[in-house]
Amino acid sequence: MTESMMRDTASLFNAAADALARDDTEAAKGLLRELLDVDPTDVEAIRQLGRILRDTGSSNAAEILLTSSVEDNPASVELMLELADVRLALGDPHGASGPIKRALSLQPNNAETLYLLGNAFLDLKHHDEAIRAYKASLDTDPFSAATWYNLAMAHHALGDRDGEAQALEAYLRCDPAAIDRSEVEATLKQLAN
Repeated sequence: MTESMMRDTASLFNAAADALARDDTEAAKGLLRELLDVDPTDVEAIRQLGRILRDTGSSNAAEILLTSSVEDNPASVELMLELADVRLALGDPHGASGPIKRALSLQPNNAETLYLLGNAFLDLKHHDEAIRAYKASLDTDPFSAATWYNLAMAHHALGDRDGEAQALEAYLRCDPAAIDRSEVEATLKQLAN
């Protein structure tokens, strides 16, 4: 890629980021597609386009884009995780397991991979396995509020009130500005009784 093309892709990416900051997802999608016409291997542009598609109700389109991109970039853990996340959003934890397993084979201690593994197990109602995956994720990233919250949900599903309470307390410590703070505090009061 020439220096001019690199500047063009950087400009397109920055313009897409600006469009997202203005909540103009249509413009961001167009700019990212234009960028990918210039450089179809830009992993971050693929990830962002996949996220936009998923978040705007086009999860099937995101899955198609990411499946193709993972095939073209078989060593990209980032793309595997995006694909797994989209498949989980589509309610397909079995489909998510393939990219999660591939990502784990490349980076066995990746906190995000272990978090998504926990989510897949939680969706499948394999709560003990979900707890193990979330705890392994927290061993790598103990400040992940989302992981603590989902760990609480797994404990809740098993009826483990102490485990649920401990995980929710850690969730609130990791995210002091949590938008659901009052609901979580109310749940903690119920668990204390």
